[in-house]
Amino acid sequence: MNTDYEIVLYREEDYWVAEVPECIGCATYAATREEALSKISELIPLWIEACQESNWPVPKPKGKVAFA
Repeated sequence: MNTDYEIVLYREEDYWVAEVPECIGCATYAATREEALSKISELIPLWIEACQESNWPVPKPKGKVAFA
């Protein structure tokens, strides 16, 4: 799992959402918390690769939020 970026995980009615606030549009959802975390961990490198291929800036990880 890529732990450099903050991952926000929250529950909607029937599914879990995982998103990376620093990486606009990098989000996914799944039936379980674990599945959502797994999917976002696979998505982060793909998101970064797509940015690099498009010559878009890739944000540097700011780390995790201590308080929210």
